[in-house]
Amino acid sequence: MIRKSLLSVLAGAVVCCFAAAPVGAEETAGTSKPWYEETFSKLTNAKGEDVPVANLKDKIVGVYFSASWCPPCRGFTPQLVKFYNQGAGKENFEIVFVSSDKDAEAMKGYMKKDSMPWTAIPFGDASAGALKRKLGIRGIPTLVIFGSDGKIISKNGRWDVVMLGPKALEAWKSPNYKPKSYQDYRKSAADKKTKKSAKSKSRKSKKSKAKDKDNSQNEE
Repeated sequence: MIRKSLLSVLAGAVVCCFAAAPVGAEETAGTSKPWYEETFSKLTNAKGEDVPVANLKDKIVGVYFSASWCPPCRGFTPQLVKFYNQGAGKENFEIVFVSSDKDAEAMKGYMKKDSMPWTAIPFGDASAGALKRKLGIRGIPTLVIFGSDGKIISKNGRWDVVMLGPKALEAWKSPNYKPKSYQDYRKSAADKKTKKSAKSKSRKSKKSKAKDKDNSQNEE
């Protein structure tokens, strides 16, 4: 079944697009630093307090590219906050917000308004632009999921959260996980609907045949 939240997103724009540099290497080679220290130079929270980058150690990390001016982002962020607060934030999982807002005040207001419980790259920090270029981010909202080893698990974490809800984190931890795009989920939902409809028609057909048989026996 397609979740109501997905249908509401499909009714409008799916992403807000903007130009981005070509995709670069996904991992940093030849460095002795942990991947998270190489990727994030500083982290902060909604209160403006510094957060140790070392807090990301041994965690699955969702890097959330978003902005307050983007309608699809405003639609998805509450879902992501709910996902985090429902339990994901208590597991070995953290989100790092990468803002595409126009200024620091807009970013700060966005984090406070939506009660973002996670960390963020400070506005204007060079690592934010470097990360966008590295991952080839061309539209928002985008949620990129990194494993605790720094390898990318999925670039379509947004749709996992929308479609799987709390089970998304469990899926990312599974060795059998296969990333699904927006189109994959739509096709899967359509296939399930078709199968459900076929089963319903089959049951109705059996009931109709049984009724006809009963009527035939009664006439005899």
